[in-house]
Amino acid sequence: DSGPQMRLLRVDALLNCSVLTTVQKMQVSPKMSDVVKSILSSGDTLGSLTSHQVLADYWNSDAESSVDTLFRQGAFVDLSWSDFRKASYAVLTYGWATITWSDIISVLKEARMGVEYVWIDIFCLGQNATDKMDVIERSPAIYGGAKEYHVFGKVVASRGWCTCELASARNPVLHTTGALPSNGLAHKLEVHPSTKTEFQGFELAEFFDDSDRAKVRKMIETQNFSVANFDAEMRHFFSIFGK
Repeated sequence: DSGPQMRLLRVDALLNCSVLTTVQKMQVSPKMSDVVKSILSSGDTLGSLTSHQVLADYWNSDAESSVDTLFRQGAFVDLSWSDFRKASYAVLTYGWATITWSDIISVLKEARMGVEYVWIDIFCLGQNATDKMDVIERSPAIYGGAKEYHVFGKVVASRGWCTCELASARNPVLHTTGALPSNGLAHKLEVHPSTKTEFQGFELAEFFDDSDRAKVRKMIETQNFSVANFDAEMRHFFSIFGK
């Protein structure tokens, strides 16, 4: 299996990216949860670019490789699929529009990461690439093969795509309230009294059916990520997702 071309981002380039760590007012999007909207509208939470903004500002522009401009020269390394599988890299799971890059970078700087590279879909997966679906369908292998796996906030457990990533990985590290910056969006979501109910149903369509969702959520609740036959179930999910 020759597989798709893959891309990794150097950890030091992410942690020292001045564009992503620049504090600015966050934009409120109609797709955001009501909890997120209420926190942002209060005006007391600042943050850097969200994933939605990266997608809109750096992938849907005229310059096809404009994501490169976010980071220093040489920040990305392109690899064959076979070489990617041998690489030592980290992966992240975070809820879109529930955390800022300032939050993520602040936590990772304290985490003392032991790998040189990180794979983050919004930066490393070409959003306009012809083989995009080939990469997406390999998500269980991408997340399962990571040497480090960092999870930001318990709210990710209510999102189908995040739980798919969680289920594919081994030994995830959960960065929750205590690790998140107190003035950041993710921390305020964690401690918000309505979080548990507000995020139920958020992007439920990301999983194929209720059985898939229930099985993965049970896995997250018990923090038992090595459920028998789950890889086969995920392959079934991706075959449906890719049609």
